[in-house]
Amino acid sequence: MAVPKPQHLLSPTMTSPLRESLRSRLLRARRERDTAAVSALRTAIAAVENAEAVPIPAAGPVTEVDRRVLGADEERRLVGDEAADLRLAERDHRSRGDQQRALVAAAGAEVLEQVLAQAPPSASGGRTSA
Repeated sequence: MAVPKPQHLLSPTMTSPLRESLRSRLLRARRERDTAAVSALRTAIAAVENAEAVPIPAAGPVTEVDRRVLGADEERRLVGDEAADLRLAERDHRSRGDQQRALVAAAGAEVLEQVLAQAPPSASGGRTSA
């Protein structure tokens, strides 16, 4: 006997041009077995999704809470912050003589910077239901 899914799991997913670009590039990186790109892309997607979370009110039981809607500029800033963190890690690894980790961080930053450069800006500045 099939158990129906809770309503909150059936809600439509939200999307944006940047998020679509990140996910598309993630699929490509997985097919290519590009572990540096996969790691950077997953981290960037998680940063965007985590930014949508809202604090749960302390008063009373809460079964569902709408997620925050991020604008295109905020999404781009979050992904840019992830790329900047990877560039910082690259410099740190190089200064410590760990060239392998520096190369991995640089590759991750590069893929995020490419996605940002290639992703079309959202005309509405927000996200849409998919």
